[in-house]
Amino acid sequence: AVGKVTDMARIVHDRQGEKTGNAIVARDEANEIALNCLFGLLTLSDTSDYEEVVGECVNVMQRIILLLQSNNEDGRKIRDPNHVQGMALQRLLLLVVRSLTISTLTEEEKDEDEMYDDSAGEDKSSENDVIRLPTEMLPPALWILGEWMASTSK
Repeated sequence: AVGKVTDMARIVHDRQGEKTGNAIVARDEANEIALNCLFGLLTLSDTSDYEEVVGECVNVMQRIILLLQSNNEDGRKIRDPNHVQGMALQRLLLLVVRSLTISTLTEEEKDEDEMYDDSAGEDKSSENDVIRLPTEMLPPALWILGEWMASTSK
């Protein structure tokens, strides 16, 4: 629903801007709505304990970031005084690194660690508390991070 709100805000404000002849102000208002939605998703993904919810947040965050990046066709920068886009991309990077790091541990490594470590039960429970992205959400997250890195290297 949040992604739809962002898409609809873009459509409505662009049409309004064409009618009133003030397309730049209308687009800035649509961007502000998108940034507010992105911040809400960022907060939800940060506080949720469910991987499915975090995965869906990442999917919608990717759509919103792409929508905001499509503004750069005319070279204008998006007003983002709270650096919401940067925070969202940092959160995506953290989730991807966590997911890839935890998923690379094999069962053998876990078994070895448990044999040599008396506090293995504590480590195992803290490892299970770490929120990871669902496997199907890793490619979109990696893709948007690649786009971000490519755009900042220009």
